[in-house]
Amino acid sequence: MSFTPRIHFLLEFIQNADDNRYAADVIPTLSLTLDNSHLYISYNEVGFSEQNVAAICKIGESTKNNVDGYIGGTIGDFFT
Repeated sequence: MSFTPRIHFLLEFIQNADDNRYAADVIPTLSLTLDNSHLYISYNEVGFSEQNVAAICKIGESTKNNVDGYIGGTIGDFFT
């Protein structure tokens, strides 16, 4: 699947929202807000673990590689 560079960045944020961990009692939500020249993107995720932060800092050590249910590491390299 190929996407134009103009929308690819947005698909990365949607991928991240899908890959995030959410508390059991919430409905996962991705919010996009555009005002004048700023795009605000937020999720109601649990947040990064220490292991996630370490994976971002080290190439090839994703916490999502070869894990069922995650598409991270397959479409792009942002936060995978």
